Amino acid sequence: MDICFVDERLALCFREEAQAVARWGCDVATQYAYVVNFLTCLDTAGDLSKFAFLDAVATSHPEGFRWTVRLTNGWRLVLEATESGEPLVVAEVVQSD
Repeated sequence: MDICFVDERLALCFREEAQAVARWGCDVATQYAYVVNFLTCLDTAGDLSKFAFLDAVATSHPEGFRWTVRLTNGWRLVLEATESGEPLVVAEVVQSD
């Protein structure tokens, strides 16, 4: 699956571990890289729900769907996809309750 990033900051955190560690800490940075790499192996955004470790939750979004997947320790990765499911957009990393 094609993956893109909503902004250069998220792309940089994916490419350079030190940037991600400085932003979120070591645990979140490690899982962020792992999950984004894993996403490239999926065929469609709908496949997110097939993997329990992601704890994927889908919601409607004006241009398609928004998914959140578990990273670690209350942190989640927010993904956006069009109706076709391609490309999957890394939108943000958030701390959930």
